Amino acid sequence: MKRNLLTILMGFIGGFVAFIMLNYIDFQSQEKIISSSQKTLRVSNKKKYHAHQANFVNNNLPNAVKKAQNSVVHIYTKGKSIQKNYSDLDWFFGSPFEQQREGSGSGVIYRANGYIVTNNHVIEHAEEIEVTLYNNKKYIAKVVGTYPQADIAVLKIESSENLPILELANASESKVGQWVMAIGHPLELKLTVTAGIISAKNRDIGILDNRGNIINQGTDKLESFIQTDAAVNPGNSGGALIDSEGNLLGINTAIATQSGYYQGYSFAIPINIVDRIVSDIIKYGKYKRPYIGISASTLDFEYLSEHSIDKINFGVIIDAVTENSPADISGLQKDDIIVAVNNIEIKNVPELNGKINDFFVGQEITLSILRNGKFSKKELKLAEK
Repeated sequence: MKRNLLTILMGFIGGFVAFIMLNYIDFQSQEKIISSSQKTLRVSNKKKYHAHQANFVNNNLPNAVKKAQNSVVHIYTKGKSIQKNYSDLDWFFGSPFEQQREGSGSGVIYRANGYIVTNNHVIEHAEEIEVTLYNNKKYIAKVVGTYPQADIAVLKIESSENLPILELANASESKVGQWVMAIGHPLELKLTVTAGIISAKNRDIGILDNRGNIINQGTDKLESFIQTDAAVNPGNSGGALIDSEGNLLGINTAIATQSGYYQGYSFAIPINIVDRIVSDIIKYGKYKRPYIGISASTLDFEYLSEHSIDKINFGVIIDAVTENSPADISGLQKDDIIVAVNNIEIKNVPELNGKINDFFVGQEITLSILRNGKFSKKELKLAEK
């Protein structure tokens, strides 16, 4: 009897110990699973954090639009219908508004006291210009001045209130691949926003003088466009190209199209160029363009091979020097190759145009050149074109 009771007691104790051990093991397993789950959760959160950082620019776009949209205006024009002779401009701008008595475009408030920047081709043939602000208030605008060589025009409206303006980005520091947005009034629509990236910089597309990358500072046009894939259509001209922070990066000007509507690429005038021109027009009534006095073209592989040049692979070749110009006075010669302005590399004619435009008439600059296989520097004082 005692043996049976002892057996039962031992069995009970053994079962109890087994129960405790099994629960302990299960608890340890659960703890490991929980720990593993927590670790997974932490890793997951970390991944989400990185994803958030990767998408920060995209998430910031609405804030950028909110910051910028009130500075973009609609421009409505009335003018005489004129006979239009078709040109290569039509390939970029589509059906030109010169064929119509009424036209429209966009503009950007540039100064709080009512100065507005737009494209010259938006108001070129206008006899009456009406500007509609973000709050639907309408004003009659007058033309302060224009610079057709860069397709820039400055308007002025009289408002009793300070108008919203944008901070200016530094277009020189913008990068290919960065996000941008185009804001304007395309196709008679109200304010419209499209987004894309910078596809290229310093584009010379020949829409202003139909001369490719050839520059003659007696008759040349100023082209150094930012190329983007943000959708731009007729009516966007003169509107804002902004960066992901809502700063003004350029003025939308043209599209590459054979239909008159967006087909993949659009072009904006960099704000650095715009600011120089607009500031002069507001101050002097005209743009005082810095003048070197050369005709030039972009260095290419054929030229390098033909002249056995192996010290550089970029630059601007001087094709001719204007007599008594700053270039002539400084000693620049035909076939000199300009490789830098104030130690900043120059790879093509649009870059040279853009860089010279950063300076003012009367300023002295230094050109780094290659002549007969030897590098040297030339100092010159910019004159007014």
